[in-house]
Amino acid sequence: MMSDVISLSHRIDDDMDLSSGFLPFSSVEDRIVANIGAAKTLNDADKILLSIGHLLKSPTYSQEDRTKLNGLMDRVCRLKNTLAPKDNFDDRVLKSDSKGIPAENIGFWFGVGNALRGIDGEAFAKRAPGFIGLVFLAVFITYLLWEQSTLMYQAIGFQQADLIALGAIALVCGSALLFSTKPSKFALALCLYAGTYEILFIVGSSVDTEQFQVDERVRTHPQMALLSEKSDRLFDNYQLLKKRYSTPGSKVFQNGWYKKVHLDPAWAAYEEASIAVGKMKDSIAADQGSHHIIWLKVMYRLGLALLSMMLIHRICKYIPRKEGRCGAS
Repeated sequence: MMSDVISLSHRIDDDMDLSSGFLPFSSVEDRIVANIGAAKTLNDADKILLSIGHLLKSPTYSQEDRTKLNGLMDRVCRLKNTLAPKDNFDDRVLKSDSKGIPAENIGFWFGVGNALRGIDGEAFAKRAPGFIGLVFLAVFITYLLWEQSTLMYQAIGFQQADLIALGAIALVCGSALLFSTKPSKFALALCLYAGTYEILFIVGSSVDTEQFQVDERVRTHPQMALLSEKSDRLFDNYQLLKKRYSTPGSKVFQNGWYKKVHLDPAWAAYEEASIAVGKMKDSIAADQGSHHIIWLKVMYRLGLALLSMMLIHRICKYIPRKEGRCGAS
């Protein structure tokens, strides 16, 4: 045991000297991971944190390398919580628990406190205007996406389209949030799944949505309503005249004069009204837009979905974290 600690201390001291940049970062990362695996006490973990803190202060490493170092630091913080004596931990939390939190939830609330204490308050205060702007923009873009999604779900026949659209947005934004806070292969796969679903949904339902909007405009157009009512009345009148002409026992049954003077003109009037209704429908559909306009709308909706995911990711990365220490103190 003692030899392991001595060896560990020697390796950590070597890693602290690596900030001068003599070794590639991959080698540095491997040695730190080995240190974490060999750590047995809280003192060992503190040495590793000190080593990582020195490395973070070095200008040698890129932003990607610093992100990996911060991930290793979080791993060491979790290791410290594991190495902490359980009896002292429970006593400390129970004594400070003035709100009567159940014992089984103490670990959760302690973890929440650690996460909040891990935020760099001073740096966050400087970034607050930008953070508020990002949140406002994310909410606005998400609302636009929800509005468009609700219309498309209605067009393809879903019941409670607003709730279904809200669930789809939760899938898109939730996958981006998961990947931003806890990058993993599963989170990446979920992001790809959500993005693929949104692309297929938007492209597949946009044509139906445009037809749905055309039908709505046709149904609510004032002149269209007048022409449709006129056509319906002329058809009812023709049906009444035809019934008299074709009913045995009627005074005008199969009467040629009646057909020429009353029945044929009634049909011609109905046919003319029907043609007028068809022309009006075509005119309204032409005003709705061309095939190219539909694809512009597809690109707009896809842009909203992509931008909402990017904003969620950016908001999570915008919160500055403390470097060189664990969230808990």
